[in-house]
Amino acid sequence: MDSSDRSHAWHGSRTGRAWQLGAHGEPRGARAVWVLLSLVFLWDARLWVFTNPQRSTMRLWRNKVPKAERIDSLQLHLQKLQTKMAQTKTWQTMDAVPFCRALEAHVEAKHPNETEEQVSQRCHKLLRKLGRAMRLGWEWELLGVDEDLPRSDMATFTDFETVLQRLLSLGQEKQANYRRIKAGDRHGAVEMLKQDNFSDSSVPSPQEYSRAVASQASTVWHRKAMSLAVEVLKEAQVERVLDIGTSFNPLQHVFPHVTAIDVVPGDPSVLIGDFLEVDLRDDLSEALWHGDPRQLLAVPTEHFDAALLSMVLRALSPTFGTGHKSRRRRMLQRAARCVRAGGILVVVERSTLWKMVNAPFQDSFWTKSRLRWRKTLRSVGFGTNVYILDRLPGVVEDDFEPEQKFVRLGCAMTWRLDQN
Repeated sequence: MDSSDRSHAWHGSRTGRAWQLGAHGEPRGARAVWVLLSLVFLWDARLWVFTNPQRSTMRLWRNKVPKAERIDSLQLHLQKLQTKMAQTKTWQTMDAVPFCRALEAHVEAKHPNETEEQVSQRCHKLLRKLGRAMRLGWEWELLGVDEDLPRSDMATFTDFETVLQRLLSLGQEKQANYRRIKAGDRHGAVEMLKQDNFSDSSVPSPQEYSRAVASQASTVWHRKAMSLAVEVLKEAQVERVLDIGTSFNPLQHVFPHVTAIDVVPGDPSVLIGDFLEVDLRDDLSEALWHGDPRQLLAVPTEHFDAALLSMVLRALSPTFGTGHKSRRRRMLQRAARCVRAGGILVVVERSTLWKMVNAPFQDSFWTKSRLRWRKTLRSVGFGTNVYILDRLPGVVEDDFEPEQKFVRLGCAMTWRLDQN
């Protein structure tokens, strides 16, 4: 019997769509059977783990335990968070026992009438909240510090009650600040400048927006991404830096000459202006501004050793009929015009850069922008990336093509234009 006869015999002996042969000669229902068997195996393993009398030697923690076993259970839970979730040395090396005892005392004081198992459950619930805070990069804010504590200071740290109070309140504050940032980016600077601190509008005031941005900038992942960007700029031995979209000018004491620009600044040293709207002039040797606060009028071209765009492209929303990707492309090209040949453009973003501008790195957009991708450095937390782009010699072309859609052809770096 040849292969065609065997295939016909199989189809004839098995009725039902799930048992028909697929393209590779195997039953289409085989994968479903394997998935079902795997689920049965995992369920049996779970039952064995929780019914085995020697489970205490397996280093597992449980939610509902009596008071005698609570500290051990909480310690195992916290150690898992320190191993899997913590992003800072302070939390990774923290002694788990004092924190767990403070956590137990905090929950017992707030819920004196609950049973031992219910108190244990609430303690583990707070630890899960701590895990989410670690994932979001709030570790230093929970401790009220700006950097990792020395081991000697951490050994004497005892104010865990304040840490727990911050843990309970920080989430709502962060969510409110995030909503303010998104509303400000959506409505734009013009609408924000019309607001004040006593307005009931959904549009935040400039002061509210600045405070929200400062809250986001205090996260671990943002600080470490900025530290990585500063290291890149120092390795390039730059002196004149153009910091676009910065609120607090963190580079002003790091490099000799820093020109910081933002629409809604949070520091007096930041020039007020929209980088997409200000003039770019060839006859200037420094930024042109007037008034107090300082209003930016023009920026010199091919003057700076480097330009930095940190979390700026993602804040550009569609406006005046122009898509957000077109505005991002324009932002990159204008930044390239301000950097001298041989300089670098550093972009810090949580999303993939070429997807944000809809232009793979081999696309002609980068050639017209006189930019060449060098490498991408990955920072800790939230997949934050630091992109390093070299400024090539030549004049940046200012014309813009319509936004195009690229589709993958199978391999990671091969793309074609979607004609649909």
